Amino acid sequence: MWARGGVCRDGARVPLPWTEDAALNHGFSLAEPAVQPWLPQPAGWGRYAVERQQQDQQSGLNLARDALELRRQLWEKGVFTADDGGSWRVEAGGLLVCERSARFLVAVAMGTEPVRLPSGTVLLSASPLVEDGWLQPDNAAWVLREA
Repeated sequence: MWARGGVCRDGARVPLPWTEDAALNHGFSLAEPAVQPWLPQPAGWGRYAVERQQQDQQSGLNLARDALELRRQLWEKGVFTADDGGSWRVEAGGLLVCERSARFLVAVAMGTEPVRLPSGTVLLSASPLVEDGWLQPDNAAWVLREA
C-alpha cells in the first residue's frame, strides 16, 4: 500500500516521466516545483524519461516500438494471426517457450545461466545474445523458424 495506508494500488503506479528534469515533476505537470503531484516521483526516476529513452536505441521504449512494428509485419506476412493460440512449455535451464504458430515462438530465459534458443532466426531480443543462439538470463527473444 502507498504511504497513506489506504486500500488502493497507487503505490504501484507513478506518472510517466516525460523529461529527465525533476523540477517540473518530470514533465508530467507544469505545476510549479513547490506543488507536489498526487503520487511522488521516485528518486532517480528521470533515467526512465521518454526524452532519454528516445535517444537510446537499446532502451525499453525503443524495444517496445520495435516489437510493435515487427508484430505488424509478421501479421501482414501471415506468420501468425490474432486467432492463433499459444502452446507453452518449459525446457532445460528454465527456458519458457510459447509457440504461436508452427513458425513463430517467444522464448524467455528464466534461469540464472544463459540458455540455448530453439533453432531459427532471432528477430528480436531484449538484450544482445551471449553468443550465437544463447539467450542471457532474465531476457526474451522472438524466433522465426524455417518454413
